[in-house]
Amino acid sequence: MAIKTKYSLSVLVERIDRLEKDNIRIRRENSGLKRAGSLFALALVALMVGAANRAEVSPVVEAKRFVLRDETGRERAELGFAADTGSPRLLLLDLAGKEQVLLHAFPDGSSSLCFQEKEKQSLLLGHQAGRSSAAPPAKGSSSTVVNSVSRSILQFGEETKPRFTLASMAEGRTGMQIAARDGKDRLQMSVTEDGRGSFLLTGADGVERVGIGLLKDDVAAVNVQDRSGKAAVKLGARPDGDVGLDLFGTSLKSRVHFGAYTDDHAEFGLNDLDGRKKMAMVIAPDGSVGQFFLDQGGRERALIGVKRNGLAEMQLLASDAKPSVTLSCLPNGFGTIRLLDPESRVRLDLSAEPKGPSRFVLRDREARGRLGMIVEADGSSNFAHTGADGQARAASWVDAIGTPRFQLWDKDGRPVFEAPLFGK
Repeated sequence: MAIKTKYSLSVLVERIDRLEKDNIRIRRENSGLKRAGSLFALALVALMVGAANRAEVSPVVEAKRFVLRDETGRERAELGFAADTGSPRLLLLDLAGKEQVLLHAFPDGSSSLCFQEKEKQSLLLGHQAGRSSAAPPAKGSSSTVVNSVSRSILQFGEETKPRFTLASMAEGRTGMQIAARDGKDRLQMSVTEDGRGSFLLTGADGVERVGIGLLKDDVAAVNVQDRSGKAAVKLGARPDGDVGLDLFGTSLKSRVHFGAYTDDHAEFGLNDLDGRKKMAMVIAPDGSVGQFFLDQGGRERALIGVKRNGLAEMQLLASDAKPSVTLSCLPNGFGTIRLLDPESRVRLDLSAEPKGPSRFVLRDREARGRLGMIVEADGSSNFAHTGADGQARAASWVDAIGTPRFQLWDKDGRPVFEAPLFGK
């Protein structure tokens, strides 16, 4: 039994020693695990705190309406959607809660920035996306028609009574409008895409009164209208340099015309109620001056003029514009009157030289003189008949001292009779 007990104690002591060693090793291992567990816990807390911090600074905040209030609780700004169009808008309010600034984006792509004072529009900046009306300038208001093809707009003044408008139109035109207090346009300016400009003044009644512009054919024009909007004065200049001025009557037709042309002649004309030219005065490049009278068909029927050489002349014309009667006077005083047939052949001559004879000649269809009367400067006179061959056949005359004579010739020009009428 003692042996058994001894064996059991030694085994027990050995086991206890092993247990103590194992316990020391386990405590060492547990200490490492505790330190690792602490580090893991700290890391986990750090991750949780970091995640919590990141959740507080989320990149997206979603809402249908945002309201900004001041320290007294008054609403001063609003970001949301318009009730009528459902489009986004930003609204800034004054201290009284009235709309002061409105930024609006519309479903059709249009947008506007509107500044207001006492609920009245004072400034509008807008862009219209290819429709016939500009973006509405104020909260809940209907679209304001600025121009049927306008795209962008800058407008000062109330919505219904803007005082200044600057707009660009879809076809490339840029325009400016200035209005009176009643909102009616008084001045308009525009420039087309190809660079042509126009300037328009409007009366208090809304009627266009003065227009200045460059037309499609590059004609520079100034138009003045009466209070009913009817044309009164038109001034134009063509690209080639021709300039014209027209005055209009109640028939809306030009009644008076002034013109200066590139060939250096100038013209003044009077027209009838239908705008047909009836009288014209012309100055030619060489200094000649003429006055023309026209019939209902626009054909020249009479003219009076002075040529560069000093010849003064008057002509009466047939309906085919061929002269029938001419009266002329040279600078030295030599005057003539001529009658012409439809073939423009002279049939009658009447002339008087200042210090020479006076003549009267009747001509045949070949313009050959057949009957002539002459009064010389010395007082003698002659009356002659001429044949178709141009040869004198009969003549009677009275010389300077009063002696009458009469003479006949044959076809060969030989005298066949000569006698004093009252003797020698």
